[in-house]
Amino acid sequence: MTVRNTGQDSLPITYGTHPYFEVLNSEKSKVIIENIKDFDSQKIDWSKDYGIKFPNPGKVKILIPKNNKTPQKEILIESDPKLFQLIYIWHEVGKNFICVESWTRDDYALNDPEQSVWIKPNEAMKFPISLSVKI
Repeated sequence: MTVRNTGQDSLPITYGTHPYFEVLNSEKSKVIIENIKDFDSQKIDWSKDYGIKFPNPGKVKILIPKNNKTPQKEILIESDPKLFQLIYIWHEVGKNFICVESWTRDDYALNDPEQSVWIKPNEAMKFPISLSVKI
């Protein structure tokens, strides 16, 4: 994604992706997310809402097990940890998905000029993310 500031003042932004990956509720404890220190799907109480932010290691590999409805999936998300400082992993109870999101900054960063990403007038900034899937 490219954000272009066409205004005359510097533009504060925060940017994040919001990909959902289908995972049956009964399979969430079998999901493996490599390169995220301290994430262990077997230690999470999936009967409750879950959402935790982790430092972005740059490459995140998600292994979703096969079941009787879908094949095994291997998802690789690559993003620059200098731009995307956080990986936010969350789910909602009763929903067949897990989100693994790359965020430039933390919640409410626009309220903190020190946290925001600033784009100068008449300039643009690119936010490259690669997402690949093997089935």
